[in-house]
Amino acid sequence: MRVLVCTTLPQEYEMIERAAEQFEKKHAVRLELTRCSNGKDFYQLQMETRFDILFVCLSGAVGQELSIQAKKIQPDGKIVWVSDDPIFAVAAYRIRVCSFLLRPISVPQLCETLFRCCLDDSDDRNIQLAPRAPQISCCTRPYSTIKMKRKRERRME
Repeated sequence: MRVLVCTTLPQEYEMIERAAEQFEKKHAVRLELTRCSNGKDFYQLQMETRFDILFVCLSGAVGQELSIQAKKIQPDGKIVWVSDDPIFAVAAYRIRVCSFLLRPISVPQLCETLFRCCLDDSDDRNIQLAPRAPQISCCTRPYSTIKMKRKRERRME
């Protein structure tokens, strides 16, 4: 799998490299990492090569714009957005990134993120991953129904 990492911090790239090595050993998956340090190189590399996972490790509006562009160029690409500002988590959700990580990041957190990014591709690539846990819903009624019921209860008080 090809992974593009856009970061200006060398220690962050080294941490992603360590996580990739651990992930490769545990799941017998080959990850080919490519690094760039700015949006222009990121865009150019993405136009030249198809990457399976895209790490956008830039904070603020720069990271947001890069994630939006990456999604337009490659809608099926898995984007991991790393930022130091939690306000952008909502924007990441709207863009539908695979994962939004808040700095400081750790190797176990990155391994888990790589695992999540590979889940959708496991059928196509013969990746042997642990089975998913069953999805359990905590609420059977839609949120809007609950909200309307609470409004009625408040009016009656």
